Amino acid sequence: GGGGGGGAGGGAGARPAEVFVGNLPPDVTKDAVRALFAPYGGAGKCYLPRPRKKDRAGGSCHAFVRIAHGAPPGSLDRAVRELNGHAMGDRKLRVEHRRPAPEGKRNAKKKRQQRGGGGGDG
Repeated sequence: GGGGGGGAGGGAGARPAEVFVGNLPPDVTKDAVRALFAPYGGAGKCYLPRPRKKDRAGGSCHAFVRIAHGAPPGSLDRAVRELNGHAMGDRKLRVEHRRPAPEGKRNAKKKRQQRGGGGGDG
């Protein structure tokens, strides 16, 4: 009985290919991040978490980008290769394939959510 299959898309349950983009300027916009990926088939999804106010002073931001559906094969790898070290303002970007969160971190986040958080209206 036959094996076969494989390919760049992964198997059933595989996550869509995403990249981590680090060392972004703190004032970066989603549109600016999307523009970086336009030559590689475009950004299908761009998640740009904003740092908390106390973390903002001169710090950097990061984003998670999913390549657009229908982008040419190999687009993601090419984007990582060509954009890693790319200058944006006075910063050199760090672009790499997104790795799944370690199991321990995922569980710790769930535990925090289950405990709830304190208000503090006193």
